[in-house]
Amino acid sequence: MARRKATVYSRFNVATFMQGKKRLRDETAKTHRILARQKAKLSKLIRKVDEVSEDIEELGGEHLPQACTPVPQKPKEKSFLSTQSVKARQQHPTVLHSDDQKGPCATVATKRRTETFQAAKEIHGADVNNITPAQVGLLSTVEKRCPTKILVDLMSNSKKFSKKVFPKLYKATAEKCEDSDMNMLRSVSVFYSKKKPKTTRIKVMLCPLPRLVPYNKLIKFLNETDIGALYSVRESLCSDLEPEEQVDGCYRNLTECLIRIASFYLSTLKAEDLDWFGEPNTFQVAIGGDGAPFGKYDQSCAWLISFLNVGHRILSNEDNFLVFGSNCSEQSTAAKRYIAMISKEIEQIEKSSFTVNNTFIKFKFSELPNDMKMLAFLGGELSCSAKYFSTFASISTDDMCDVSKTFGPEPHNDFKPWSYNQRLAVAKKVVDFKDKVNKKQIAVQTKRSKVTTFITSNKSRQEFEPLIGKLIERAHVDPLHLKNNACQLIHKVMLHEAIQKSSLGSNVVNFSGVPRGSPFSKFVHVLKSKCQLSRLANKVIRWFNETKADGKYFEYRLTGRDSRMYLHNFMYLVESLESATDSARQTFRLHTFAFVSLQLRNAVSLFCRMFFTDSQLQELTTYCTNYFRACSLFLGRVTPTVWHLGHVVPVHAKDVSSKYGKGLAITSMEGREAKHIAISRYSKNTNHGMRWQQIFCHEFLSLIWLRERGYNLDNYIPSKEQYVPNRVTLSTFCFCGSPKQYVSDTCDYCSHPYRQAILLSCQSGKLSVDKKLLH
Repeated sequence: MARRKATVYSRFNVATFMQGKKRLRDETAKTHRILARQKAKLSKLIRKVDEVSEDIEELGGEHLPQACTPVPQKPKEKSFLSTQSVKARQQHPTVLHSDDQKGPCATVATKRRTETFQAAKEIHGADVNNITPAQVGLLSTVEKRCPTKILVDLMSNSKKFSKKVFPKLYKATAEKCEDSDMNMLRSVSVFYSKKKPKTTRIKVMLCPLPRLVPYNKLIKFLNETDIGALYSVRESLCSDLEPEEQVDGCYRNLTECLIRIASFYLSTLKAEDLDWFGEPNTFQVAIGGDGAPFGKYDQSCAWLISFLNVGHRILSNEDNFLVFGSNCSEQSTAAKRYIAMISKEIEQIEKSSFTVNNTFIKFKFSELPNDMKMLAFLGGELSCSAKYFSTFASISTDDMCDVSKTFGPEPHNDFKPWSYNQRLAVAKKVVDFKDKVNKKQIAVQTKRSKVTTFITSNKSRQEFEPLIGKLIERAHVDPLHLKNNACQLIHKVMLHEAIQKSSLGSNVVNFSGVPRGSPFSKFVHVLKSKCQLSRLANKVIRWFNETKADGKYFEYRLTGRDSRMYLHNFMYLVESLESATDSARQTFRLHTFAFVSLQLRNAVSLFCRMFFTDSQLQELTTYCTNYFRACSLFLGRVTPTVWHLGHVVPVHAKDVSSKYGKGLAITSMEGREAKHIAISRYSKNTNHGMRWQQIFCHEFLSLIWLRERGYNLDNYIPSKEQYVPNRVTLSTFCFCGSPKQYVSDTCDYCSHPYRQAILLSCQSGKLSVDKKLLH
């Protein structure tokens, strides 16, 4: 049998491949060795060329013959390297480590630094034993030639600078700074500011900031600082009183205080920041007092002064200054004596002129910003609950609901401001009448009743001569308290409407038992959610749990924020009172709430401004009149607040505008109410008897002393809060703040026939609706 033919397989020849690879490696290595030798030879030649070029420049530069006609050329900068070497190095320039550019390798960078330092040694005269001249020369060159940015980039990335150089430099300077007057000022500034001292103890690049002055040294310094003369209330005003009537407190001399504050403003404010109201160098002063700066449970009284010339800043607590503070009520004997003292002093001040900072100045007491209760006390009047309830007008409770009568100084006005002579005449009659009554053997309450009846029979509210004198005639209505009281009133009416419509049974003993779908429950829920008035809502719940809404009226003093949030969102509250089973009377009443609140919001948005135009003044009159007439005709509730807002606000706004060219906000107590918080803060860590000395000290140092030295702690920025919500500019909301259809101009409330009837009634002053809707 024949053999099979062998099969030939095609395989990769590994041996041949490896031999070829070895041959290529050997050839490549040989080529690299040749190139390395050539590169080394080239480097030697370049160095020789550089040396020869330098020798030629040094030997032949001064002896070259000059041409007959020299050609002006740019002076060449002297170079330590040849042109070829310079060009070669420009291909790989030195860069900072922080840059994104790629620089030379570490070996080349080290070589360049060595060459630079060697050149510096030769230039600046260093030798082997003393290389300091080269180091100084390099640093001097860096300081003069390098821009700040390059220095910052270099040093911020250098560990040697950040960890060794800067700490040594900073430590000595910091120790010196800690003992300096500047650090004392800094410490006082931090003490009175809202900063926390410990948060300023940070480290930057291992360098701690200078330590603040310790509290014990700081307080010692503050107590030794001259804050001006303070007089004791106990020694000056209470020395002859019974021990139980003597009170602790301090006050400043009014003249000295005014001059000091005027000097402060003239030296720190720019000329354009002071408004002289057409009377150059005459400071328009506002003075007033208020009780309870520490809260209603801590009896105390404070008097403040401010300058209208500073404009919008008068609404800041930083520009209202203490002149009197005592642990007594605003109607105490000590307070009365102080008022009598400054009344005489005010007359002398207004007649005199003073020199401050080489400028002749005068003071005019233009405003008396106080609430109604304090104005009644200063005017020597009966309380606001008297039949003639107004300090500004001869109005009685018998006529306060009359929508046809007007107030003003003109002859055609029905109610006019009280004249000062009339006040004095009635006060004299009251004194004579009291003498007769005191001779009778009757009870004290009976005597008091006879006196008040006698005053009312004289169509007056005057019991004593005005404590503040003729200054009482310069008082204007305070927009702050008036706004809050008006919002409080309409909220209270709506709250009781919600409870009445809910028809809660006797089994409902607390708010948790109120049905969720009832108007009362929805009303409280809207207060919390949409109106953002959680505190007010919780107060309503607590009041209901305690009283079951039976007998005791709901009492709550709205703050400025509460009033603003109510005016923003009152339509949500009105809508929460809606029910499918509402009668026509109930529906009309909801429209009345909406209209009254809208007119109130529009009026508040104008009379709480610092500036407004003549057209806005006319609009204010319309809104105030509509508000008053709606309350009188449809709500049947006219209180002194409602009457003052409807009649006095437009007249006083016009008067203030004609005097100062500003809005009624310039007479507001907003800054004075904010001052209560500052006074309470100043009184921390003080005892009851000595707290006013500490308060005066802290106030002077923080508001005058520090600001005169450049530490302005006053961060007051005029508020940009508005009483008209921003959403009314959207196409999906009506001007009243209620949602509406995109295609409609107004919401269902504003377009309802009831709204038109209410508006027509307010414009005409007569009812234009069916009387059945009112009962």
